[in-house]
Amino acid sequence: MTATESAPVTVSTLSTREKRLVWGAALLFLAGIVVAIILLWPTPQPLAYPVGIPSATAPSGASVPTANQTFPGLVGYHQSYTTEFTGTSLPKGWLPFSGPIHGDGEAYYDPSHISVTNGVLILRTAKDRLNHGHWATGGMCQCGITHTSGAYFVRSRSVGVGPENVALLWPKTDTWPPAIELLESATARGTDATLHWSKKNHVVMLALQHTPMGQWNTWGVVWTSKHIIFVVNGRAWAEISNAHAIPHIKMRLDLEQQSYCSLHFACPTKPTTMQVDWVAEYQKN
Repeated sequence: MTATESAPVTVSTLSTREKRLVWGAALLFLAGIVVAIILLWPTPQPLAYPVGIPSATAPSGASVPTANQTFPGLVGYHQSYTTEFTGTSLPKGWLPFSGPIHGDGEAYYDPSHISVTNGVLILRTAKDRLNHGHWATGGMCQCGITHTSGAYFVRSRSVGVGPENVALLWPKTDTWPPAIELLESATARGTDATLHWSKKNHVVMLALQHTPMGQWNTWGVVWTSKHIIFVVNGRAWAEISNAHAIPHIKMRLDLEQQSYCSLHFACPTKPTTMQVDWVAEYQKN
């Protein structure tokens, strides 16, 4: 399915989450922001992208793909980076966030809410006395690596609901927009994928339904000069091919949790974690 900024909202019976999306879109429209919301369900198709190699010893049951594996959806690509988060510290090139989260005066990134143990990266959301008893979360960037295109895959799961669990491509310059969010979930049963572009912050929001977020899933995005393809568990589930919307600047991969309690959204009621087993990245030959 291809989405553009003029795509309609396609819904039948709206769930509570879907109603929030529609009302949110209405508010953004009134603010002069172009928004398209499309609710999607994955359809069976051959596996064309990395999921992971089945492994009884991998924390998620699937280890990171090897460099010699090939995939129908990545013809002409080579594996440029992987990490399985071994050891007890962040891999080289990754840096933790620290400080307020934009948009919520009570939310805060705290490096102490990031840990690496038993081959798993853990981002934790919990109330923190250093944040005056408000929620603090873990967030980090792969600041050491940036590209103007590529394919990115993150194997993760959410333990608990409330904050947003996010994997996204973010500008090297820290000037937003653009942003490509391949994972943006605050629920137990699905996620959004979002593209922001232009100084007016035009938005395409794609909602993937019926995907258990508490289970391990492999999220992906293939970003080229012509399209952006969103992937879950080896299958493409959405595509954006609006040439005006596609970023052409250097971007990096970020992994983070975010809370927005002051906005009455993504507000936890108890501590939660986002767990990441591995990251794999690909570049064109």
